[in-house]
Amino acid sequence: MKHILTLAALVFTTSCFGQVPQGIPTNDLISWHGFDGNTDDAHAFQAHYDALSPEYVMDRFGLFDRSIRFDGVEDQMIAPDLGQYSDLTQLTVSMWVKFAGYPDYVSGEGGHALFMKSQPVGANAVISFNVFTEYDENSLRFDTRFANGTQINLRFEPFSESLETETWHHLACRFDGTKNQIFWEGVLVAESDTYPQMSILNTSYDIMTSTAFGNIDRWQGSLDDLGTWSRALSMAEIQALYSWAPPSGCMNPEACNFKPDAVIDDGTCASCEALATACGEGTIWDAVTSTCLVANVSDTDFDGCVGINDFLVHLSNFGSGCSPEPAWACGDPLEYQGYDYETVQIGEQCWFAENARHLTFVSPSNLGWEDDGGAHAYVAGYEETSVEEAKMEDDYATFGALYNFAAVEELVMCPQGWHVPSVMEWNVLEAFAGPAAANKLKAAPPVWAIRMNWDSTPFECLCASAVVHSVPSTSRQIFGHRRHQRLQKTTPGDAS
Repeated sequence: MKHILTLAALVFTTSCFGQVPQGIPTNDLISWHGFDGNTDDAHAFQAHYDALSPEYVMDRFGLFDRSIRFDGVEDQMIAPDLGQYSDLTQLTVSMWVKFAGYPDYVSGEGGHALFMKSQPVGANAVISFNVFTEYDENSLRFDTRFANGTQINLRFEPFSESLETETWHHLACRFDGTKNQIFWEGVLVAESDTYPQMSILNTSYDIMTSTAFGNIDRWQGSLDDLGTWSRALSMAEIQALYSWAPPSGCMNPEACNFKPDAVIDDGTCASCEALATACGEGTIWDAVTSTCLVANVSDTDFDGCVGINDFLVHLSNFGSGCSPEPAWACGDPLEYQGYDYETVQIGEQCWFAENARHLTFVSPSNLGWEDDGGAHAYVAGYEETSVEEAKMEDDYATFGALYNFAAVEELVMCPQGWHVPSVMEWNVLEAFAGPAAANKLKAAPPVWAIRMNWDSTPFECLCASAVVHSVPSTSRQIFGHRRHQRLQKTTPGDAS
């Protein structure tokens, strides 16, 4: 029977067309023909084949009527040019082919058009691109012709050594703008020389498969999943096309595990009752995921309860797979007594970037060491003795707490490994700051009237307040400033 397949544009029709399967690249896709019981183009042009008695056969997945077969006698497929292949600077053609026999290049009858856009004449035909077997050579060819007259003829040979008849093979041909490439079973098997950037020649010739003219004869074989793109697909995309498979699962809508998008029935259909009993001990059937899930993740031995054995299993796994926490470094926040203190590196020293907030008791400003010889802590502007109330003051949030020398000696103000700076350590800081260190360490105006520029570190003292009391000469009055935890020392009787 004569099978002539003619491609015509879809005009004024409500006919449905298929969809490009999930997993197929759609970026710059020109056309996709899955031949799933029809010859529809499932992509943008919707240029469907108007076929005369096409023969649909089993595809590579064992699905009936999912590929198209040519008898090698009269069958052919012709698609008129609709402008979809105009102005191409790149091109990829992908298809699955099954040869009924080896091309007979010995007798000069081995030429078969797999996918050609060419003038249908013998010698010296004008082409845009051709994918075909050569009539007198044991080769598969991918030819492209360009607007400047250059033509690349790329041969994959000896073709018969890679071809197994009556077996599905994946073929992809790619032009990346400078060279032609042929991929067989997802592997690059032939590559042309590299040329300057070129565009494929625009022609109005038909797209042909199994057409006979000149040294090209009818082809006996099958074709499936024919796609074209106006770009060079990546190696990974070509390999993905080679390994692609339709979704599988239960295709019986009456089954509990029915999978609506399944194309291949995997034989797993079952009732909900059967699936519920099929799940192992400690697991239950989940209809959403169509799998058996652990009923209780803490029940490691699936005995229906969480007991001592489960606890020991979890205990033995504790910490496994966890990445170690990065070591603390100066400049990282440091948590102490529920508060994260900022820190700063200044020369070889590491300082708190905030005043201490340790406050277990608080005194009004009129009560000092000379009154009771004891330790006293203050919050600027607060004149009561409630620690909770003092911590709600804005000055506490901004400046932290103030301490007399007895409090500094008595209280555990710093976390382990830290301490209130000594006179020597202050001297090191001042030496690092250099001349006019005091001005350099002040915050910018208007907090202080004078500030000199110093870009070595973001060390900025904010003016807080002071509590001045008469103290023995062996003691020191201590108070804090806003940033870069420092405890400034004042001699007896001095105002701060």
